[in-house]
Amino acid sequence: MLGRLRQGLVLPLLVLVVAGCGNGVVEAPALVEPATPRPEVSLGVTAVQVEPADPHRLAVVIDNRGRRRVEAQVQVRLAGDDPGDVLVELTKDAGVVAAGESRVVRFDIPAQIPTRPCYTLAVQVVPGGEVKEMADQGTRTYRVCPGR
Repeated sequence: MLGRLRQGLVLPLLVLVVAGCGNGVVEAPALVEPATPRPEVSLGVTAVQVEPADPHRLAVVIDNRGRRRVEAQVQVRLAGDDPGDVLVELTKDAGVVAAGESRVVRFDIPAQIPTRPCYTLAVQVVPGGEVKEMADQGTRTYRVCPGR
């Protein structure tokens, strides 16, 4: 009998304790903003490196951050201090780059580059084919001053 009495008292006491502790406020859940979809076409230059084994070879890593595969071209431009002083201009097809894919494109730089105090290296990846507009223009520009 004492066991049933305890069971009979425990449940109402728990209800009272829980009800008494319920000072919280019920609020509507926070609104979650929808994620921004990836753009249709978004090519970018991730890295540029002179290959250690061959100082006349440039490796460019490109990424397709868009939602669809696209043909890509990589352009390299080396100039002196004056933007009109173009020393080397090269373009190479990277082929079709799938969405989410990274690709390395290598360039052979001419051995005879005129000496300048500083150089500006601009590397750009652009979509080929029928694509006229891209979310971000994938360009990187570096200023190099040898010996400084």
